[in-house]
Amino acid sequence: MLSWMLYATLVAGMVGLAAVAWERAASLCRFASRWAWVAALALSVSIPVVHTLAPLPMSERFLEVVGTSSIGNLDAEVSAGPSMQAPLSQNAGVQAIDQWLGAVWLCLSATASIMFALGLYAVRREQRLGTVAVVAGCPVVMTENLGPAVIGLTNPTILLPGWIRQMSARQREMVIAHELQHVQAKDQWLIGAAICVLMIFPWNVALWWQLKRLRLAIELDCDQRVLRAQFGPNEYGQALLDAASLGARDTVVVPALIESASSLEKRIRTMLRSRAPHDKPAIVILALASLAICATAAALNPPAARPWTPHPTAGSVIAAPRVLSPQHELEVQWQSLVQAIAHFEPGVLNADRSRTPYIFIAADNDGRVVRHHLEFRPSWQRDPISSDELQNMFAALAGEPTAASAVFLQLRLGSRRFGPNPALVILGVNPGGKPIDVAAPAIDMSAIRRDRNWLEAFLIRKTENERAVIKLADPAAIDVGLTQGTELWMALSAEGEFVRGGRRNIITDPNESRRFVENALLGARIGDVVRGTAVRDAAGNRVTVAWHWLQQ
Repeated sequence: MLSWMLYATLVAGMVGLAAVAWERAASLCRFASRWAWVAALALSVSIPVVHTLAPLPMSERFLEVVGTSSIGNLDAEVSAGPSMQAPLSQNAGVQAIDQWLGAVWLCLSATASIMFALGLYAVRREQRLGTVAVVAGCPVVMTENLGPAVIGLTNPTILLPGWIRQMSARQREMVIAHELQHVQAKDQWLIGAAICVLMIFPWNVALWWQLKRLRLAIELDCDQRVLRAQFGPNEYGQALLDAASLGARDTVVVPALIESASSLEKRIRTMLRSRAPHDKPAIVILALASLAICATAAALNPPAARPWTPHPTAGSVIAAPRVLSPQHELEVQWQSLVQAIAHFEPGVLNADRSRTPYIFIAADNDGRVVRHHLEFRPSWQRDPISSDELQNMFAALAGEPTAASAVFLQLRLGSRRFGPNPALVILGVNPGGKPIDVAAPAIDMSAIRRDRNWLEAFLIRKTENERAVIKLADPAAIDVGLTQGTELWMALSAEGEFVRGGRRNIITDPNESRRFVENALLGARIGDVVRGTAVRDAAGNRVTVAWHWLQQ
């Protein structure tokens, strides 16, 4: 939810900048500028919502799995190693944050609604306590100190404060003309709609800024209409200054009626400004800039998470299969190895950085550490260790002359953790060893299984996972099969979790296949693309699948 809220705020900010440019261009053209902010508010809300709710193309059959209790039975089928059996479970921390943000959202909406309701109540109360009068030939309600303002949507009423009597008859006529222009243009409807938007999205600070700019644009447009009707800019500007001076003692505060000194100054400057020779090119540049910013905001990729999608309740999804991308699978394996090293040999992280750490680890079939040993050698000594020497060393490490490791992996881990000299890690398999700490991090062993027995079991488990994902997404692909010339496409998260899939004509080019899925999933960025599976349908035909792993 937090990512979506930040995305919506960013879109509103960019659209607001576009509205600033368009408003300036409209002002130079002597056109109404309030519509720039009306459009900004509409786009600021519609772009994030439409992008999030946009339906997928009807030409494809898309599948989106949220998770049901029936998936729980897959846990027994996919009981593979650590890289293959990780359950599809919601991160408890993220879920808690989303729930907290949802509660904050509701509280802010309620607070904003109460704030505007209290403001409206205060205005209505002043209206009820006021007296009906006729000023400059127009019926109004005289209040103690509220106004000038227009209240009401379907039956608008002009409110005037008591200090209006201190102004001259000519100035009172200007005030009435100004408020009548608001009524004729139905400006109160625009303010009301903007307030409703803010009550729904009160956390979006860019929308509050847009409301302030909309109010100013409404006043600027109204000033222009009044000046075109019958009054000169000098006397009208003086009337605004006198009204601001007399109304400085207002005690009733209504958010939608606040007028700042800077806004008044801009209104007067706009009225007195004359056309300049460079206005025409400036208008073109501003208009193009506004359109470019709007297009950029519309093209922003929304986050995958929807703010109104509920998280599965605890226990609703027990487990689900994963099919890790080749690259991510390696990252998971090396990460598990580093975690095991940090647990069993923490001294390597704070050791003398001028020497090369040699880390010897013996693990059982499940990746549980059986023995470990750390030694430091001169920095110039970084050569791999021969197989015979390793056999002897691991036999001595295990304390059993016959405890030979069938498989060894020698690799260098270079990072700021290990200093300028990368650590040389020698990992061996001791199938009969007993783990020294079953609660410690386990090492993902799939990367070092090279002999037939290891590899065969690994591929069988991988195929079972792929079958489970296909069965989850499109059962008919296995039960009935695919028509000739078609294939399945699957979009998976970086962790191998199924996101969406569908059927399409066969695409053999990985780049074209990547573009196909990125066009289908707005905001998606595809990493690895792999075609084909060992899964067969009921008739024995191979089920062709194009697997796509999302980077975001």
